[in-house]
Amino acid sequence: MSKTLSLTSPARQQRFAELVGVSQPAIAAHVKSGVLSGNGTYEVWMVEYCDQLRKEASGRGGGKQAELTEARIDESRENTATKRQARLKEAKQLLIYDDVARILLELPRLFRTEVTMVGEEIHHSISNKYDIQLEESDVIEPLRSTLGHVANRAKQLEEAFGSDTE
Repeated sequence: MSKTLSLTSPARQQRFAELVGVSQPAIAAHVKSGVLSGNGTYEVWMVEYCDQLRKEASGRGGGKQAELTEARIDESRENTATKRQARLKEAKQLLIYDDVARILLELPRLFRTEVTMVGEEIHHSISNKYDIQLEESDVIEPLRSTLGHVANRAKQLEEAFGSDTE
């Protein structure tokens, strides 16, 4: 490299690379990406190059800028979601999966117990009121069948609910 260089002369990639201590392909990449203007002088390129270095140093430029911005956006969304979840939980407006699953599985059992007891009362009431002999299965079996369908549907809902959260 020659000792003198006119800052106002058109810049050449190899010479500018030697001036700033990088490779010519690195300068070519800067020209291609628009960091360095294609027909700039050494003075213009030096200003553009230093500006890019400042941006990269402050985290506002460079190839990783888009990734950094996306990571910050993701973090912000996650923080917002966490805060929203905490507010909903505090306001008792948030359903916890395990609680819902427990309810979906417990309700059919409770319902079965209550309906079976009512079925037995109906059986005894009809038998006593009309003085007839009813088989307990005449009243209880249709109720048990229906209760089985309710329990199966509750289990399906619990499984579907679980698959949506995974």
